[in-house]
Amino acid sequence: YALSQRVDSNLQITRKGGEFSVFQMQPGGLLQFLRWVPEVGTGVTQVSNNLTTIQWTDGSVVQNGFVYLFGDTLITDTNNNNVPATYLARVPTTNVESISSWTFWNGSSWDTQETNAAVVINNSVDNVRLYKGNWVAVSKPYGTIGNTTYAYVASKPQGPYSSQFLFGDPTNDIQGIGTTTNQATSVLEYYYSASPAVHPEYSLTSSNLLVSIGYEDANSYQYYIPDAQLYKPRFYEVTLTNLVSSSVITIQTIAGNVVLTWPSGTLLEATNLIGPWAINLANSPYTNSPSAAQKFYRTIQ
Repeated sequence: YALSQRVDSNLQITRKGGEFSVFQMQPGGLLQFLRWVPEVGTGVTQVSNNLTTIQWTDGSVVQNGFVYLFGDTLITDTNNNNVPATYLARVPTTNVESISSWTFWNGSSWDTQETNAAVVINNSVDNVRLYKGNWVAVSKPYGTIGNTTYAYVASKPQGPYSSQFLFGDPTNDIQGIGTTTNQATSVLEYYYSASPAVHPEYSLTSSNLLVSIGYEDANSYQYYIPDAQLYKPRFYEVTLTNLVSSSVITIQTIAGNVVLTWPSGTLLEATNLIGPWAINLANSPYTNSPSAAQKFYRTIQ
């Protein structure tokens, strides 16, 4: 499954709801598109101060049997300005295609009514991933006219989140927009950066987190290939200073195996909750084919 955002066919600015696009892996590693699947926001055009128009396409993370989905809409702040805000929903992995199975975080519990959803991040976000036991969302405030990228970090999907400045656009950018001459066509182009993403799947020798941001043309897509050097993503190594120390073990069932992940420490295991506990020298993630009636795990630092 992949989250897909629909936009208007003219300026491609107005967001008109999301859908799941379903793919199947083919022999040789090729992805075959199968179908579109509606979700809660399918066919819904974003309207300010209307929680039934949340665009549930900002990011998704699978954990503990649920798909957690982040979405945003515009709300009015105390200065009467329309500003973006992010909300949280979840659906069981076994019922991804069932809209009635969605629930929404209302600030204290999971609620069946989307209109009771509570703000979890006071901004829109572009991408969300798990990193060292933390939920990390990245955002470029004000989108293409902004010039700074931030990370929001929490120990739980519902927060609370703390923010950290990551990096700014190059100095020749003005409010996120720069000008340059196309290396292939000699045409003067206007470009901007957008859509930051985190990549915890890549282990860096510096132990930092890899973050990318895309470069896009402000007027036309026709320049992307002729001037690929300009429009390739930029990558940054960042150190998150607001990570929350966590010793929570995440357990998932994948293809009949039990997969354990934990942010740090040594894994201990036992067949009884009171012990005795034995050291398991496995690294995270640890894949185990269950054979005993029960088994317990914990970590020590």
